[in-house]
Amino acid sequence: MQEKILLLQENLTNIKEQKATLEAELAFKETEVKDLIAERDWLSELVDINIVTYNEDRKCFTPDLQQCVYDLLNCNVSCSQITPVIQHALQLANRQAHKLPSRSTVNNMNVQRLVLSHRQLSEEFKEKQNTCLLGDETSKYGHKYQGIHSSDADGRIWALGVREMTTKAGQSVLNVLKDILSDIDDASERSDNEVSKEILLNISSTMSDRAATQLKFNELLEEFRTSVLKEKMVDTWETLSLNEQETISKLSNFFCSLHLLVHMAEAAASTLKESDKGFFGTEHPILDKSFLKATEPGAVRLIRIASTAFARGGDEKNGAHLHFETYIDNFLATHKLRSIPLERYRGNRFNIIFSAASNVFFLADKMSAYLEAGASNRLLLALQFDLQIPEYVAGCKALGLISEFITIPLWCCLEDSNISIMDIGVHFKELVAYLEEMDYQKFVEGKYLMTRVDRQKVLNSRIVLSLVKPWEHDDKVHVILQMIIPALTMMAFIITELVYVFV
Repeated sequence: MQEKILLLQENLTNIKEQKATLEAELAFKETEVKDLIAERDWLSELVDINIVTYNEDRKCFTPDLQQCVYDLLNCNVSCSQITPVIQHALQLANRQAHKLPSRSTVNNMNVQRLVLSHRQLSEEFKEKQNTCLLGDETSKYGHKYQGIHSSDADGRIWALGVREMTTKAGQSVLNVLKDILSDIDDASERSDNEVSKEILLNISSTMSDRAATQLKFNELLEEFRTSVLKEKMVDTWETLSLNEQETISKLSNFFCSLHLLVHMAEAAASTLKESDKGFFGTEHPILDKSFLKATEPGAVRLIRIASTAFARGGDEKNGAHLHFETYIDNFLATHKLRSIPLERYRGNRFNIIFSAASNVFFLADKMSAYLEAGASNRLLLALQFDLQIPEYVAGCKALGLISEFITIPLWCCLEDSNISIMDIGVHFKELVAYLEEMDYQKFVEGKYLMTRVDRQKVLNSRIVLSLVKPWEHDDKVHVILQMIIPALTMMAFIITELVYVFV
């Protein structure tokens, strides 16, 4: 009997082991089945060319489709072209969308994108401390617009908004800021304007140009911020000393140094206008007065007409870009240039008269030779005439030298991310000293350079070599430089004194 019991127990143990083995095999098979089902579904999706982009139950487009639209809008694809772009992209993968948005729906998504950005500002940006408010104004087709941005301590730029203004007054700019902050409040979950107040109080500095309206805005912003600060600290404000109140309410005001280049261009043009009076009196040489601009000196007119005639994208009707490029093809190849080194003239580009002047002087002889073969219209005849006036060409050389040895190095310095705003004053002081101690003869010869300028690298340029090469009218270049450089010196000195302004 005992043996029989032991045998049954042994059989029971074997059965349990077999059961466990079978259960493990079953679990493995179930896993295999699930994997096969998933693979089947995946293959079915590959076979199915339709992509679900619309949720029929909720009557809205899927989040993936909306994100795709947002990304395309961020890539500056117009609202009317969003759907065609998606369709063509899907065709590459042999797919088709279940449903795509119309233009009006894309417009609505664009508005949604704005609301989402306001929501992000209300949730994330309000937590950023020590932000710098950035502002600038522009005019388009008679309308004035103000853009407001901000940068945080990590250097990240936040776009707060853009609004149309009736005037450029400082109060109008402040009203734009208030409207933008109000929109951010509307997008937040709080109804007490606390989000906009936090954003406002986190501002510790501003960055702008030196326009009188912007300076006034800085004052108004500080007053507005102080009023909000008093409201937040209603119980403790009066207990602070005047110095403490001033310390926490003051804003640091920084100004864009690139505007120095803008003013340099304006000062150079004005000085050239005066030099024309010195050279010619009241009657300046000009062939066709239809090209005359009252505030434009002869050298700048020469630059403008040359760019219009020979630059790519200039005057398509009267210009001769292609013919001139063919004419000087060997000259360009000899100087290792692929195309005519002239850009289309745009008077609103602050460095255009400097950068274009060196190229006009470099090409002056070739342009004259080409035009002698046959100037066929008023534009080319006017250019041919101005090229024969040595004072105008001398003005181009003077501006070209300033471009290569002053404005371009200064621009590179201002754009150098390794130079802190706290160190920029050192470079401005060097610029002032450099201009005050100007050695005009060495400057014209390319031997008087700022410390940041690599002479060997600069003189590798064929255009720069043409500028420093002795020229029969260098005496006129000296006269023009002796008028322009003092004006630039005074301007650089004023800017240096105002590099750090804490209003």
